[in-house]
Amino acid sequence: MFWMTGVYYGIGFLAGTIALHNIYRAAAIDCKTTRWVVSTMMLLVILRYAGMIIFGLGLEWHILEHWKRSLLFSSVAIPISFFFTIRHLYGRKRVTANRFMLRLFPLLLFYLLFITTAKVSVIPSAFMGYEIRLDHYWKLGLGFVQGMVLLCIGYSIFRAMGANKDEEARIRLIFLNIPLMLLILDGLAQVINIPFLQPLSISEVIAVIAVGYGLSYKN
Repeated sequence: MFWMTGVYYGIGFLAGTIALHNIYRAAAIDCKTTRWVVSTMMLLVILRYAGMIIFGLGLEWHILEHWKRSLLFSSVAIPISFFFTIRHLYGRKRVTANRFMLRLFPLLLFYLLFITTAKVSVIPSAFMGYEIRLDHYWKLGLGFVQGMVLLCIGYSIFRAMGANKDEEARIRLIFLNIPLMLLILDGLAQVINIPFLQPLSISEVIAVIAVGYGLSYKN
């Protein structure tokens, strides 16, 4: 099973690197606060999932044991950075239809990867090695904060869809709502013990990938 673990995380690392690069390029034209938030989010995601890979391979990294709770708050940094980038980018002129379709295919591919990961619980349970768990009050607090931030972002996207007359931009904004819904499900899985939602710890990676493609616009 070692090679399956390597392939599984290798694909996620490669796709995540591309997506994070796209997000950073999009945020680079925005304010300094956005660049700082995105850079911090990138570091937290890299640290968290590097630790998950190490634990999944059966190795030990004792320093990361003390960072489990702080690394979980990367799920809050991610949607905050999305808010700034979406607010800045939704009014810009979008790509042509053929380039839009080329970027749509990998987006759908990663959604398919997420669905497979979420429904087939043997993949994360067998290869991730451990699950990050919080106390009950920590779960409620994190789920509440994450949910409020995501609802605000969803409302901003809804307003952007109504104000934007570019049909391609409106379609893209619809797809931006999908990873936000995945993050909301991830928050629910942390608060409520729903068996088929427990594997959603991987949803942050998939959401970063999907939104990375969603924000990779060029004028």
